[in-house]
Amino acid sequence: MTCILRVTAPGIAAAVQVVSLKPYRLEGDTAHFDVSKAGFGDVSSSIADAIDFLRREKASVDALMALPSSAGWLDFGVENPNEPAQFQRLSPELVCLAGKAGLGLELSLYIIGEPQ
Repeated sequence: MTCILRVTAPGIAAAVQVVSLKPYRLEGDTAHFDVSKAGFGDVSSSIADAIDFLRREKASVDALMALPSSAGWLDFGVENPNEPAQFQRLSPELVCLAGKAGLGLELSLYIIGEPQ
């Protein structure tokens, strides 16, 4: 999978029982949902899948994000063959403000110096 949704909130296990969206994994106070199974090199398909997912599952996502102390992230896995792993988060506020302005979001990975 190249895009997953993670939602963390106290009591999330009980909350997912009453929404139509079902996680593939529950881990403590975090539920993990498949969003896209596109290949790691197919970012445009992952983005399209995420848009479809958010439109299709809006009611469930809204219900989970309405839980007290909830936090949610769309996690896009992007191939970077020269580094073992990198993790970045874009804040919900940034995503909202960019979307309202009609702007997309992009992550560019650069290799600086020689890989170790």
